[in-house]
Amino acid sequence: MSLPAVPVIEVIDLSGLTRASHQELMVGMREWSAHARSVESVVAAFAGEIDRRSSRDDGYEGLAASTGACGPEGLVSSLTGKSARDSRDLVTVGRLLDAPPVWLTDVAEGVADGTVSVGAAAAIVTGLGEPTADLGADDLLDAAQSLVEEAKSLPPEKVAKRARELRDELDAHGVADREEALRQKRFLKQTPRSDGMTSIFGLL
Repeated sequence: MSLPAVPVIEVIDLSGLTRASHQELMVGMREWSAHARSVESVVAAFAGEIDRRSSRDDGYEGLAASTGACGPEGLVSSLTGKSARDSRDLVTVGRLLDAPPVWLTDVAEGVADGTVSVGAAAAIVTGLGEPTADLGADDLLDAAQSLVEEAKSLPPEKVAKRARELRDELDAHGVADREEALRQKRFLKQTPRSDGMTSIFGLL
């Protein structure tokens, strides 16, 4: 099955740009940026497939290795002309779109519908990390949903900062909960013995 043809995007006449009002300029910028995010989500999907076909298990037969590229990010960079960082983001989000974990489904949907940029999505994925024995997927899901809303008005670097902050807060709450659980388990039992001594048993 062949891929659909790449749609032709007509370059609009920008000769009147300097005569646009402030409002028209901002609206146009917002609308064209939305189009750019939609295109970027498709590029991320391609990057995800390139990553899938470049598994280390495939060795030199993997797609990236067979072209001489340094990993899937290197191949994406050479094909798109994007920086190493941007290429890593594309691969990260491509993996997300291919198989989103439950706590990141809203992030994947945001990328797919063009409301969340690839850079912001990659920041959320990296900043939130994964569930642990002390931090459930439901907690990360709540954090991710909050970040998706914030990502609509924040640049990726600020989304990354917020994601790290939320993860730190969640981890801190987990530490506090674990400490309280340990405190609840503390006990000390003293039992007099017939020889006049006292047996002591406890958990402190």
